[in-house]
Order: sequence, then C-alpha cells, then structure tokens
Amino acid sequence: VGVELVRDRTTKEPAPDVALRLLDAAKTRGLIVGKGGLHANVIRICPPLIVTRDDVDTAIGILDDALAAIGTA
Repeated sequence: VGVELVRDRTTKEPAPDVALRLLDAAKTRGLIVGKGGLHANVIRICPPLIVTRDDVDTAIGILDDALAAIGTA
C-alpha cells in the first residue's frame, strides 16, 4: 500500500520532506514503513501476510500520532 504525500491536492506538488519526517516519527513510535516514489514522497506500508486487525489498528494509530507530531494531520 502506498500513500503519496503532496503539499497541495490541486497542484499535487510532492512533499518529500514531509515523507521523511513522517518516516522518522513513525519509526520513533515503533512502526517501520518504507519510502519510495519518483519524488521520494510515497510512504510504503508492507504488512506481513499474517497481519491481524489489531496490528492494522495499531499501525494506523501510530501513523495518525506521527502525522499529528509533525504538524500535518
């Protein structure tokens, strides 16, 4: 699953700096996600095949908290 981060939904200007900050904030909270895309502005979420609903809920909570912490939520 990929989540593209952009500065403006209309212009779709890539936000690689936000992606990097989100990556670091999620890692600090215990969630490792990847980064990719042509402009390095895509967060890659690659759960294992044995992921549970609780695991997904935890990951989403961490991403939400990380977004809030970097000021883009």
